[in-house]
Amino acid sequence: MDTAVRQADQLASAAVTGWATVFGVLVVAVILLAFWWGARRARRRRLPPRGPQPGSGSWHEPQPSETHHSARSHGGDDTEQ
Repeated sequence: MDTAVRQADQLASAAVTGWATVFGVLVVAVILLAFWWGARRARRRRLPPRGPQPGSGSWHEPQPSETHHSARSHGGDDTEQ
């Protein structure tokens, strides 16, 4: 009787372990599929049109008098003596 109970317990624990493993693999597969599906949808999503950026018109080409190198060529303060 004792060995029969022990064998039944071992079989039951093996069955539970097997089902837990199958359940864990399924959960991981569902999570991976969810990430794949979300990334696929994100790639296909259209972005809203971009408006003008703040400060985008504040930059201008420097004039020759505004650059450090042009000051040397025009006799500025940085000339060598």
